[in-house]
Amino acid sequence: MITIAGFAIQDPSSPTEKVYASFTYRRTDGSYHVINCSGESSLWVSNRMRLQLNQPNKTAAEARAELVSKWTQKKQKGYRSVLAGPVVFEVASTSRNNIDPRNLVAAIKLQSAVMSAGPATVTDAFDKLHAAGPSRLMNSVASPVPQPKLALPAAEVGGIVLSDGRRYFSREVAGHSDVALLRHLREQTRHGGPSQLNVRFFGTPGGGKSTLPVAAFGDELIVMYGHGDMTVGQVVGQYVANGSDLNYVDGPLAVAMLKGLPFLMDEASRVPSEVLNVLMSVSDGRGLLNRDDLPGAEPVRAAPGFFLMLSYNDSGVGVRPLDPALMRRFPIAIEVRADFAAATEAGVDIRAIEVAKSMQEKSDEDRDNSGDGFWVPQIGHLLVFQQALDAGLGETVALATLMSACPDPDTLTTLQEAVTEHFGINDPAPLTLGTRVIAGAP
Repeated sequence: MITIAGFAIQDPSSPTEKVYASFTYRRTDGSYHVINCSGESSLWVSNRMRLQLNQPNKTAAEARAELVSKWTQKKQKGYRSVLAGPVVFEVASTSRNNIDPRNLVAAIKLQSAVMSAGPATVTDAFDKLHAAGPSRLMNSVASPVPQPKLALPAAEVGGIVLSDGRRYFSREVAGHSDVALLRHLREQTRHGGPSQLNVRFFGTPGGGKSTLPVAAFGDELIVMYGHGDMTVGQVVGQYVANGSDLNYVDGPLAVAMLKGLPFLMDEASRVPSEVLNVLMSVSDGRGLLNRDDLPGAEPVRAAPGFFLMLSYNDSGVGVRPLDPALMRRFPIAIEVRADFAAATEAGVDIRAIEVAKSMQEKSDEDRDNSGDGFWVPQIGHLLVFQQALDAGLGETVALATLMSACPDPDTLTTLQEAVTEHFGINDPAPLTLGTRVIAGAP
């Protein structure tokens, strides 16, 4: 067993609830190894956080200083929530020099959080590690119990046909098929009552957040498209004029609960908070919905099969941060990114796809450094680019569609650099009218 000192903290106010974890342990030569990882909450849940620092051969003083420095820096940048530690714990390993960071993340998730922790608590954890002396190595590591992977039926592996004729190709999430995972979670509600394993999908516009639930549940899915003028009555139910009479009509959420159907609130970050608040009692395991506009009515109780999902953009015009209390009620958080393989299959020029991939990498790097990230072209943008090429308009016009789609002036320079790198075109820009076309001019 290898003795580790470390902690994990979270910025609950960031759109993706970013997590930062820092670890240190002693190597066989007596020096210390420092490992830092970061990523969105979905990566924390699935043990797939990105490696930020992997430095061996540190002295005890350097390792202690790195651990305390990261704690202090991240706390100052808004990482208020302590998920685990600062604590000393053990990890099974046959090598003291090379420990898989995924094992460190998985192990610290089992540790308690020291809610009143500060730099002194971090120092104390390191000092306990230092005083413990060399760790003992395991002669062998027991094979982990294999976890069953949720897979699609063979008939759907080649793509799920949507109602508009498009095909959705299932993608991996923590080793499972994304579609099979959603179906499995819904199935649990048929046996164990209202689920607390509600799902939320987040990411940039056009990444496919709403397409995944449609692929999983087809015509059974009830979708509400959120907007800033949405009312509680539209979601729960309201009186509707029928000639000279007023009749109460259940809203889509109440219908889904009564019939035991999956429900998606799309564009949730655009919905007023008083409307989203009706989801609180529905999503916390009680499965109850009050119909305040129908005096004397019993609360609606979720029937078996009811399954609740949210999707939202983590940035953009008109986007509101979701209430942390609501986000806690949707613990299965899945970031949905563009499936660039789909763009390849659709025949999009590989150079444009490389531009999009480059922008995704730069955006990830910026977010890891506490930035807001960059705009990333999505599948729809790449398809429009290709349509312009196929129409014979040329690369200048096709690339201008990407430039014009970019909503962030701060991103435009980075996008231009990526286009220049992959297309060899200097100063790509949106289209503008030039001089007047003169009759007879070449």
